[in-house]
Amino acid sequence: MALIKENKRSDLEGEMFLKILDEKGFTLVELLVVGVIIGILASLAVFALGDSVEEARKAQVKADLRTLNAALELYMVENNKTPDKLNDLYEYLREIPKPPGKYKYVLDSDKKKVISEPSIIDEESKE
Repeated sequence: MALIKENKRSDLEGEMFLKILDEKGFTLVELLVVGVIIGILASLAVFALGDSVEEARKAQVKADLRTLNAALELYMVENNKTPDKLNDLYEYLREIPKPPGKYKYVLDSDKKKVISEPSIIDEESKE
């Protein structure tokens, strides 16, 4: 009786093994399609993240320019003139903010008025 049970067991295991071998897996085309879809989704995520980083940089620049503008106004109230250079504002700031990336902050006025809305100038595109 024990021999019969053992034979049935090995027959069942053999059938299961053959069944596993008989099943078909993914074809190369299916794997390539999945890979292409994953690649497209990854590239979309990279573009979305890149836009977020650029928006964060712009927000930082705007905040820095508002700070510089406030310091400039204080300087003008106390000295009745515009500063000759950006370093003249050190007294009104803990530190001169540094812009992200390839930009730099430039003090530019016609000595009669100060632009109240800060703007961004790309120095490389001016050349």
